[in-house]
Amino acid sequence: MNSDSTDSGGTPQKVALNFTIGILAFAMFLVIYTQGVMAPVLPTLQAEFATTETWAAWTITIYSVVGIVALPIFGKLGDMYGKKKFFVIGMGIYAFSLVLSALAWNLSSFILFRALSGLGLATFPLSYGLIRDEFPAQRIAPSLGILTGAVGVGAALGVLAGGVLTQFYGWRSCFSTLAPIAIALVLLAVYKLEESSLRAHEKLDLAGAAAISIALLSFLVAMSQGGIWGWISAYTIGLLIVSLIFSVLFVAIELRVTDPMLQLKIFRSRTIFCTLITAVTVGISTYTMLQVVPYALRYPAPVGLGLNSLETGVVMFPGGLLIVFLGPLAGILVNRWGGKTPLVIGTVAMALGFVAFYMFNSTWLEILLDKMFVSIGIAFSYSAMAAIIVHSLPRSQTGVGSGVYTVMRSLGNVIGPTISAAFLLTYRAPIPISTPRGISMVSFPTQAAFDYVYLASLGIALIGVVASLLIRGDVAKIKQPVKGETTATTA
Repeated sequence: MNSDSTDSGGTPQKVALNFTIGILAFAMFLVIYTQGVMAPVLPTLQAEFATTETWAAWTITIYSVVGIVALPIFGKLGDMYGKKKFFVIGMGIYAFSLVLSALAWNLSSFILFRALSGLGLATFPLSYGLIRDEFPAQRIAPSLGILTGAVGVGAALGVLAGGVLTQFYGWRSCFSTLAPIAIALVLLAVYKLEESSLRAHEKLDLAGAAAISIALLSFLVAMSQGGIWGWISAYTIGLLIVSLIFSVLFVAIELRVTDPMLQLKIFRSRTIFCTLITAVTVGISTYTMLQVVPYALRYPAPVGLGLNSLETGVVMFPGGLLIVFLGPLAGILVNRWGGKTPLVIGTVAMALGFVAFYMFNSTWLEILLDKMFVSIGIAFSYSAMAAIIVHSLPRSQTGVGSGVYTVMRSLGNVIGPTISAAFLLTYRAPIPISTPRGISMVSFPTQAAFDYVYLASLGIALIGVVASLLIRGDVAKIKQPVKGETTATTA
């Protein structure tokens, strides 16, 4: 199976392609589900292990940090030695870590096992690369849209299922029920995925890999802990300086070595550069919304709507479900119109969503509808950006280049919540809350805090709109053949 074949009249090939996209999409679903499931687990976990909120939060932070740091490295290794091989390695470690997570005996062990789980995130660029290498050109964008849908439903269902499982069966069930499914998926990948025959015949750039890993690790830890340590503390400033130094060192290394980890010349392309800028803005906007909306639903009146965890999950779920249907549709539109138009639609929808959040947020129905706008933005933006990146990169750089794109998008995992937390912690006021011991004054964020989050997210989303408008119009568009020609399948 390769990109030069067609699936017209080839039923066995269609089955093989469908198996491939099913395995890759379900893998993405599991990895993001495992990320979302932690939100309702945290309070129970904190009580069982008798720890602080700060240390409990590391069970979420470490997952993202390890995954983001590993993204470009796994992508590059896949380019060099085989994308299927490193997909199986990453998902195999992820599946094994689920078993260990269910058996964790203290917080330290659980954090370690969550770190191993984060390697599941590193398989994302390998999935993009396998689709680029093995699928006919007309199926690439719709298939990437299916992956987008899997991410959306994984995030939404993770929060909902995590609340139900934790409440009725205990937090360990969130991992023990998932482990056999993940193991079965890895076995399917071993026997059903076909390895890409494309290889980057290069030496591994160990110095570049080390430099980018330290740069990313320092930045992510500083951003995730800055609100706790203080943004002008020695720890935060020191880590940001380390990140800057190693980022500069990475560029210097890549310009000098014979076989760089990443060909920096690809960033000279306005299309790739603007797509990466858009990816950062979409990622930040997505995660500010995912961070602040549950608070708006859970906090008691007059700050929030006073919903319980299950009701909050029900309100959040339809937006994720919408992404399932719109992701593949966005891929079809990419084939017809090119990547720019669906991406502009997505960034504009996301901006309109934050306008709606700012203006209409007094009932759960309004918030549900507001989130629908943002979900439209996520579906169209993620599908279009992935298609633009894989079509714009040289084939030998698909894995590592997709890894860089996923890193840029995933920076929102830490930057978005940081922005939300800054406003929610700054603008607070005491309100009377009824407790078994009587009325107590408890500090909560004010409405201004939520408004500032929505306005900041709107500003970031508008940057994404401008960046998307600067992208070349026909990139990733499938050209229709003239009469008598076969469909071109090279991107």
